[in-house]
Amino acid sequence: LGYPQQYGAFGLSVRLEVYQVLVLFFLWLIARQHAWKFPKIQLRIILIAIIYLFYCALNPFNTVKSCSFIALNYIFSYLIFLYLLTTCFSVKTIVTGIYYGFAVTVGLHAVLAVCFPLLGMGFMATIFNHHASIREASRCGSPGTFGHPNVLGTYASYYMMFFVSCAMAKYKMKESIMFSALAIFVIFLSGSRSALLAVFFGVLMLVVFYVLRRYSVLNPKIFLWGVVPTVVIIGLLFFFTPLSDMFSDTSNLDEMSTARLMHYYCATEIIKAHPWLGVGLNSHLKFLLADKTIDINAVFGAEYWMPEDFMFTNPIHNVWLSLLAELGIVGFTPIVVYVVNFFRTFKKKIKNSQSIFYTISVMTALGIISCLLVQGNSDWAPETPQVLNITILFLFLAGTTSYAGETEEIAASPDYLKL
Repeated sequence: LGYPQQYGAFGLSVRLEVYQVLVLFFLWLIARQHAWKFPKIQLRIILIAIIYLFYCALNPFNTVKSCSFIALNYIFSYLIFLYLLTTCFSVKTIVTGIYYGFAVTVGLHAVLAVCFPLLGMGFMATIFNHHASIREASRCGSPGTFGHPNVLGTYASYYMMFFVSCAMAKYKMKESIMFSALAIFVIFLSGSRSALLAVFFGVLMLVVFYVLRRYSVLNPKIFLWGVVPTVVIIGLLFFFTPLSDMFSDTSNLDEMSTARLMHYYCATEIIKAHPWLGVGLNSHLKFLLADKTIDINAVFGAEYWMPEDFMFTNPIHNVWLSLLAELGIVGFTPIVVYVVNFFRTFKKKIKNSQSIFYTISVMTALGIISCLLVQGNSDWAPETPQVLNITILFLFLAGTTSYAGETEEIAASPDYLKL
């Protein structure tokens, strides 16, 4: 785009991603194994994609449509990749691949987290990302393979939801419990408090909706057997383990709370200015720079650290407010409806599932959405492409209803490729 710096989570240019290259490989597989036969795409999916494309392109308040195009190109090309992926492989093959991929990833992240910050090997923080930002010396969260510790914490919270789902579904139970514990270790050393709170809530939702799925959500047994024990365990972990240290730095908490309040103010000002259509996907930072009516100093005082330099170059630390500011009420409402409907139909999806691997996909999707409901209110990390890929992946798998009826015999049939 030729801008002096990045404005949004998706970068300054259309890039060639790994999954876009794999599309060519999948097309070759489909031609070879399926004689160019593609499963039917639901019409509503196509309409949603077209509507959001034109919605962002024709929005009169979107002053940087190129930023929206970069984001839409990333998301739509990834959806095409997932469509071809599910055409080529059974849900068993995909989930098994994800399992081993996440197992390697959590192991790598744990090693990096031990090297830095525990052993003080600073060069390990930038080995995968030269520009990895390291928090102040008092906290020094590990960025893992990412550019920021919060992104590591968010990513780790998602693969923890996957391993917890596997353990609850009794798939590789011992290994899954071990990897879940390792994920907590990684989250702790990332220093991301929002990720830690998110996984606690995610596990609670999995207990309520899956472990106690025989009962109605409003049944008292859900509260007595699910909510209370889980909260007690979380409380014990918080008060009697080193986890409490993450929340003991009150000066840092005050500073971060102030920064988030500033961001919320910016978001509400954008929403008040353009409540219905928003200012365009991936475009709110450019709007803040161009709009001269938002005066942070006038609201919060001038004693804070050059607030506009921070506020107008960092995404709003609230995914939901960010989406509402960028998409407006019209574009944000379908997302809310989808989230509510996912919780409403979760038990039905599980009940109709004949495949443990599809069940794991649906459970992980529920865990990720639950994490988003917590972490999305205080962080920008869920919007980064690496993390967003995992979110879309499991939502896509959970929405592939043909996988629900997949049995071992179907998965082993010649219609599916076998690794």
